[in-house]
Amino acid sequence: MKHVKSFDNFNNEWIIEESETEIITLSLNESIDQVKKVDDGIIYRGEKFTGYNKPKKYTGKGKFKKRVLAKEGDKIKILNYGHKDYEDYTTHKDKDRRKNFRARHNCDPVSNLSKLTKRYWACQDLW
Repeated sequence: MKHVKSFDNFNNEWIIEESETEIITLSLNESIDQVKKVDDGIIYRGEKFTGYNKPKKYTGKGKFKKRVLAKEGDKIKILNYGHKDYEDYTTHKDKDRRKNFRARHNCDPVSNLSKLTKRYWACQDLW
């Protein structure tokens, strides 16, 4: 599966660049094709989300704990974050571990981070 970083319409051909994460810059025409709004959420690339910037439990194969359809401006990105085999603050409630994690990952203040990064979601949602 190719992950779209950006696309440009050049002589009626789409130029697609590959990236490690799924990111797409939407034009008015493409937003209708990629994102479908339904009564109880959003369907993006065949996967259902409750809305933009609302984390859900990751149920696929792999090591991740959470998945989110992040949106900032006109960019949309699917992010997987958190390791499912490790505890986070929501499970252990240890304030010293939380303080160390947030210092190690430069979480404070979270408002300075982009919503299109895994670090933002790990700091905001898990720690």
